[in-house]
Amino acid sequence: MNSLSDEEIMLEVKQGNIELLSFLFRRHHKHLFNFFMQTGTEYHQSEDFVQQVFLRILNYRKSYREGAQFKKWMFTIARNLVKRDYEKQKHMKSAELPRKLIYNTAEEEEARVKEEQIKELYKALESIPAADRELISLSRFQGLKYEAISEITGISVSAIKVRMHRALKKLREYYMKNA
Repeated sequence: MNSLSDEEIMLEVKQGNIELLSFLFRRHHKHLFNFFMQTGTEYHQSEDFVQQVFLRILNYRKSYREGAQFKKWMFTIARNLVKRDYEKQKHMKSAELPRKLIYNTAEEEEARVKEEQIKELYKALESIPAADRELISLSRFQGLKYEAISEITGISVSAIKVRMHRALKKLREYYMKNA
């Protein structure tokens, strides 16, 4: 089953072979969780959102179009879920940062420095608007191309390029100022 593409598996799920959805879950649950965390959702809410995305994939499997890229479809569902929650809450929640550790060796010290850099990056991400965080997450953390992000967000590729440039500039400025 590992040799089948996401799209082939999803077509099987669409035809009623819903047990195969577990393969898609195993392949993508970490990507979705990271997306939710990077967009400012709390840890436990991110876990819930992952489950909700796959429940919606199951419920709306008949709407999946043959030839559509599964990952784009999945992130569209995820994005709509965050957007709906954001509209309900009227604010994005902060992500839980990694726990503190005690370091003894040079290797552990290096890990501590890296952990601090990650914390600063998350603080910087929290400082920029939610729409910018979303673009950075989809592009840099989830590895989606601008064309795919355009289809997910409904924003033109040229506008995404401009917004990404501005979002990364804001992120860089905040990070450098506070690092």
